[in-house]
Amino acid sequence: MIGSYFGNNDDRGLIVVTGANVIIDDCVFEGNRSDHGGALYIGGATVTILDSLFIDNQADESGGAINVTQSADVSVANGTFTGNDAFTVGGAIHHASSTFDISNTIVYGNQAGFDDLPSNSSISGSNPVSATARHSIIEHSGGSGASWAGEMNLADGGQNLDVDPLFLYPEGGIYRLGPGSPGLDGGLNSTNGTATDVRGDARIAGGTIDIGCHEGEAARVFSNFFPHLSPDGDENANGFTNLTDYAYGYHPASPDARPRLDFYEEDGSLFLRYTLWPETADVEGSLEKSPDLDQWDPLVESELSEVSTITVAPNRIEQTLQLLPASLPGYEDTIFIRRELP
Repeated sequence: MIGSYFGNNDDRGLIVVTGANVIIDDCVFEGNRSDHGGALYIGGATVTILDSLFIDNQADESGGAINVTQSADVSVANGTFTGNDAFTVGGAIHHASSTFDISNTIVYGNQAGFDDLPSNSSISGSNPVSATARHSIIEHSGGSGASWAGEMNLADGGQNLDVDPLFLYPEGGIYRLGPGSPGLDGGLNSTNGTATDVRGDARIAGGTIDIGCHEGEAARVFSNFFPHLSPDGDENANGFTNLTDYAYGYHPASPDARPRLDFYEEDGSLFLRYTLWPETADVEGSLEKSPDLDQWDPLVESELSEVSTITVAPNRIEQTLQLLPASLPGYEDTIFIRRELP
């Protein structure tokens, strides 16, 4: 089974039962629901799951995304599990009385109703025949070593992490690894011999396979934040292009987008306020000043004082700067400010 999408099913996405031998590769399971295993129920079967994404699935009992039981033999390599929810245990995965192996996989941002053990929100297990995790990012696992959460009934195979994987833009449904992600080059090549990731991009990008279903670092640029939008379009019909909305720190589909700089006076001081997507690689731009709208020069660091930087939305900040008149000779009467974009 290659490149399939299982979405928004009320009786789970897929059932694999006794006698089956199945490979699931480059698949997406999203928004499915059932009693055990919201996306996938595996009972007594042999299943290999590769390069697949499990998001926003829900189980009324155990295994928000996957439930493994009845002496099944299951291997998961380079999966990404996030946003899944189980009413009892195993927010992402529950395994019982089976053989279960997980490698190069991200389990992060899931939840379970029985929260007496934090690891329940990620993986739970009971009476395993054999179960091991290696080279994976598993939230609330404690990471490899002495702090490993043994209650998952999952042996620590080494090189496991309990850290934020730094998805590029999870609030927008973008689960690629962003700059600096600990998942980059963090996997084990021998556990996954596939040529491509879930998007069809080539494995391996940097000599060592990445952790998760996506390969390669996703730069903080418009095309990665909004892969389905044209930079020249106007998704919210506000009269500005999608790229302009983004450059000024707004979501291109938001009806509230208002690309502009706020320039105001307070107690005799001049302030400049604007929003932006921080650390972008395509539209950082620069602030410029002019006395007459004719000649423009860069505003330099000595002419500004940072007042505040606050988070106003996921992946966006609002920055307020004070202009320092003493450092701006020739601008005593009039000053114009603009943000020049590349």
